[in-house]
Amino acid sequence: MHARRLSRRREPGLERDERRSLTRVGGITVFSEPTARAVGVHAMPAWKLMLGRDAPLQVMVEHGTEEGWALLVPPGLANSAVARGAYTAALIDPGYARGESTDGVVDLGRRRARHLVEELDAGHGSGLLTGTNDVLTEDESFLGVVLRETTSATTIERLSSRLGVSRQHARRLIRIHTGCTFGEIVRWRRLCDAVLLLPRAPIAVAASQTGFADQAHLTRTSSAMVGRTPGTL
Repeated sequence: MHARRLSRRREPGLERDERRSLTRVGGITVFSEPTARAVGVHAMPAWKLMLGRDAPLQVMVEHGTEEGWALLVPPGLANSAVARGAYTAALIDPGYARGESTDGVVDLGRRRARHLVEELDAGHGSGLLTGTNDVLTEDESFLGVVLRETTSATTIERLSSRLGVSRQHARRLIRIHTGCTFGEIVRWRRLCDAVLLLPRAPIAVAASQTGFADQAHLTRTSSAMVGRTPGTL
């Protein structure tokens, strides 16, 4: 079974103001800010591609610092980051892409950064995978298909039944395939849903409508996965 191709048609930003732009198309969330930003240590179950627009970026991991204009961070890798100017971050959900390297930050180079920024500005989310196909490819596995179908309401029982394996085996397959746990993937889905509500709803309302126990639960998840509190997104 093959993964569905991401549409190349232009998609409008969901929210735009003087601080940021936010767009989500399929399993890709694109977040841009026109000013410098530093984020604390976090780890997300998604591929993170950071693109500097007018200055290089820094991503710090346990064993050192990587600096560049286009930095690709694999799922599950704890990192903090600094953008010294305008930047764009593209977050690719589990099940949409697989990478050749999952153990460190990859510097894709300044020329590639310019090309990818142009693709994203034109609304071409699929350009992320065609423009990084030496390190990222579309996930065409059956597990990838199942993960793309996963929502914030999906249970491990339902997912393991879809795969035709036990719950324990399903959890192990997901960990091997993505580098993250099933629970982390579900919380990521909830966080993405909540972020899309935040511009129009109070944090407590966004939390209650997306499956979080309360506002504090959403705040903890946001801090752990993106290094920022909901109020700064």
